[in-house]
Amino acid sequence: MDCRDKNDINKHLEELKKILYEECFNLPQGKLIRSKIGIEILNFFNIRYNSEFKKLFMIIELIHNASLMHDDVLDNETTRRGKKSINITEGNKKSILYGNLILIKAIKQIDNFDNKQLREMFYSTVENMCLGEFKQDINSNRVPTIEEYINTIKLKTANLFCAIGKSIAYSTNKKKIFEIVGFCENFGIAFQIMNDLKNYETNNTDIENGIYTAPNIFELKYKSKKISIEKTISLADNYIREANAVVHRLGNSKNSLTLSKELECLKT
Repeated sequence: MDCRDKNDINKHLEELKKILYEECFNLPQGKLIRSKIGIEILNFFNIRYNSEFKKLFMIIELIHNASLMHDDVLDNETTRRGKKSINITEGNKKSILYGNLILIKAIKQIDNFDNKQLREMFYSTVENMCLGEFKQDINSNRVPTIEEYINTIKLKTANLFCAIGKSIAYSTNKKKIFEIVGFCENFGIAFQIMNDLKNYETNNTDIENGIYTAPNIFELKYKSKKISIEKTISLADNYIREANAVVHRLGNSKNSLTLSKELECLKT
């Protein structure tokens, strides 16, 4: 099924959202930005969206949902997607159990793939996400360098974005598509930096949990909230430019503009 039309993309995202709502114990779903990027990458390479890609994106969203259930406990979050988080309404144990059950659903689907490289990629993704969370936890209340901060983002957040490009590449067996993983990684890094900036500008719960993100690191260095915000935006811009460079390097696709627009949306 061709998804070039924006309405088609939204239709497929809504279909995924309904399935995820049921698979994730009727928990509210977000914008499915990872799946949206996946569909737009398919368009970029003129690949038709089909049931196999639907399954791949479903797995990625299940892993993401599971990680949120666990993160909310680790970070003492009180809200998730505009509502009280599960750890608040039902307690930490329930939140962890929900996360475990959702992750098991993802693993069961991964096990059904005949493609060994695809299976190992997903397992490695989950392992690296856990490793990133572990590193962040053992380094809590310690001010990291920007390089250490970015490395944690690569493990925790960008890794799952990279899984989008890798899963498409392994499924199509087209080596050129692996180049889009660079776009996915840079998009994921910029995405997390801007999320951290939003947290900093609102309730700054990250610092309350002993997590020093880019704006907190910059504020300690420059003793100015204004400068820390400017530096954080500049840092995100670096990765947005890198992601755009990948898109332009990959050629004359008429769908390049869509991916570039997604990068611009990170700034809003």
